[in-house]
Amino acid sequence: MRKYGPEQRRFRGPRSIGTPAIAAPVAEAPQVTVSYADLDLGSDGGVAMLNRRIHGAAIAVCPDDPGMANLSGQRLHERCVAETQQRAQPSVAALATAARASHAAKMVAR
Repeated sequence: MRKYGPEQRRFRGPRSIGTPAIAAPVAEAPQVTVSYADLDLGSDGGVAMLNRRIHGAAIAVCPDDPGMANLSGQRLHERCVAETQQRAQPSVAALATAARASHAAKMVAR
């Protein structure tokens, strides 16, 4: 298993959403690495940028058929993206809290 540094996290998106018969197990779900090493997660702007990156990663890992005229297929894709982003939020919140605490500690040390 590949190890990721503190500046990267892996986010998983389901391969398929719908009936349990076609849903892929999480172990088989596609994964993408989202880097945030260049972001200041102690700022609202840094957190917003990370959330935009996660959104882009969710779009990339969630199944989508561009030729699909089927509204239910589009809804499945949108649901997958939303759920993938939602699963990432506890990590984003923890990272932001740690970054803000680090900023506060630096201010006190001055």
